[in-house]
Amino acid sequence: MTEFRALRLSAQQLVTPRFETAEDVVAWFGAMQGQDYNAVKWAVGMRLKGESRLSIVQKAFDEGKILRTHVMRPTWHIISAEDIRWMCALSASSIQSVIKDRKRMEALALSEDLFAKACKLFEKHLVGSSGLTKDELEDLFVAEGVTCVTGTMYRLLMFAETVGLVCSGVDKGGKPTYALLDERVPAVSELSREESIVRLAERYFRSHSPATLADFVWWSGLGVREARAGVEAVKGFLHELSIGDKTYYVHEEGSSVVAFTEPSVHLLPAYDEYTIAYKDRGEIIHAMGLDKCSKNGTFYPLIADHGHVVGLWKYDKKKKSNPMSVAYFEPGLTSLSDDVQAAFERYKAFTEE
Repeated sequence: MTEFRALRLSAQQLVTPRFETAEDVVAWFGAMQGQDYNAVKWAVGMRLKGESRLSIVQKAFDEGKILRTHVMRPTWHIISAEDIRWMCALSASSIQSVIKDRKRMEALALSEDLFAKACKLFEKHLVGSSGLTKDELEDLFVAEGVTCVTGTMYRLLMFAETVGLVCSGVDKGGKPTYALLDERVPAVSELSREESIVRLAERYFRSHSPATLADFVWWSGLGVREARAGVEAVKGFLHELSIGDKTYYVHEEGSSVVAFTEPSVHLLPAYDEYTIAYKDRGEIIHAMGLDKCSKNGTFYPLIADHGHVVGLWKYDKKKKSNPMSVAYFEPGLTSLSDDVQAAFERYKAFTEE
């Protein structure tokens, strides 16, 4: 598995990273999962070549070079500005089917008329704005006579994302905001659905190799038929790797094993692509930790040693004396303490610059 993990680390830009800008890192992946807004900034920062500073990543968000929206499964992801339109269009129907689930519609008093009205109100209140928070928008909607219970605004905003109306704006007081997509991202030529699927497959396998068709289905939210068509279209760039009864695909850009370089230990943020982007995670997660990495859909920050996930980590900046805590899946792994401490210092330097 050493070679397997080396290939993954390289594709994931965790060793020998090649990109100096945050937007190039995100574009390499296509999309990076980002429920935890602060965590995904570290996910980008730890993959930068050379200087890794929070201000570099934050500037890319504020300038609209990286945007945060709902795509694929659906959940929060960050996407480069150049990719947001085709990726949102590709995901629109599947996300809307979740938004318009009958029980959710009834519970939140949602309707087609309300979705249409909400889009008009978003245009009215966001035009010319660098961004308004969800709470600010909710207050404006209430003033317009729209009843908002817990979850209403979240669903209305998600719908507006799927139709290409809104996206993330400039942070305000440390909080994410929403802005009009057309005011943040120039219009571009549209891709057909087939073209979008091929592009998504190429992005996935170049940044996540080795990976299986099932992994791509999980990550993309596509049906098996469409996902398989995407893989077939890019097979000219893929090499096959057989392990047991599984066939993995390795993109030609990352088919050569690189020597392990410093750092050997990585502190992966919650929901990091290195773990969450695969249906089967047994190749990279310690056997004693497979049921400890997540709970009820929440994925925890993880410690990876040479690509092998061996424990959990937590940082509480309120604890001045010992803010970092770790929990290894196997007691004997405490020998990694020096490398983990070094990794923590890199994380701390990034977040507290």
